[in-house]
Amino acid sequence: MVTIASVTPGSRADKAGIREGDILVAIGKNEIEDVLDYRFYLADTLVTLSCLRDGKPFDRATAKPPMIFDFRMFVSD
Repeated sequence: MVTIASVTPGSRADKAGIREGDILVAIGKNEIEDVLDYRFYLADTLVTLSCLRDGKPFDRATAKPPMIFDFRMFVSD
């Protein structure tokens, strides 16, 4: 599981509505279990992030910058 640790204010992630504490569960139809999955599946220029907030799922479509998504994350069980 990948949890969003922080979001850069004004970033694409921020504009897409991603918040600290959200849990990233998928990019497109690809399940995300760790940071390596995250990096691997960010090949497209437009991505849909599937997340959980307070146990409720939500999706956000956004364009991605070259290699990073303007948020820090950590992996938990």
